[in-house]
Amino acid sequence: MALHVVLPTVTQRRSAMRRLNWISVFPALMMVAFQPQFMTGFLLRHGADDFAIGVMSAAGALAMAMQIPGVWFIQRYGQLRKNLLRFSILQRLALMGVGLLGIAMSLWGWGSMTALLVLIVIANALTGIVIVLWLYFLSELVISEETGRFFAQRSIIING
Repeated sequence: MALHVVLPTVTQRRSAMRRLNWISVFPALMMVAFQPQFMTGFLLRHGADDFAIGVMSAAGALAMAMQIPGVWFIQRYGQLRKNLLRFSILQRLALMGVGLLGIAMSLWGWGSMTALLVLIVIANALTGIVIVLWLYFLSELVISEETGRFFAQRSIIING
């Protein structure tokens, strides 16, 4: 019995890539929601001092700096899909922790500014690593002839 492989058509590939782009929108929006420009008002409302605002502002730069160790991690350990899943879950848990602690601070008045800042820093560090893992993963999925179109569409969808 011979194995018969049916390759997807160009239309099917482009449709799949469009769906993949839309899947990227939610994590991108989550990352934007926890950026310093949106969190500063929340922290000030809860009595953050200058140090806390400074730490939170530096967390965004930490996310960008963590992309370098992210590349090293991929080259050193491989297993792209497994590590993408692991780091994505950790990042989402950290973001949920920020959200839940923020809700607890707003509604019930309990929670710690220090714990919130630690979660923000951890979430941003993991975000930097996840960005690199996700882009490596996408570059493996996208056909080389379609790379420019794919990432252009992705940028348009995510950035509006």
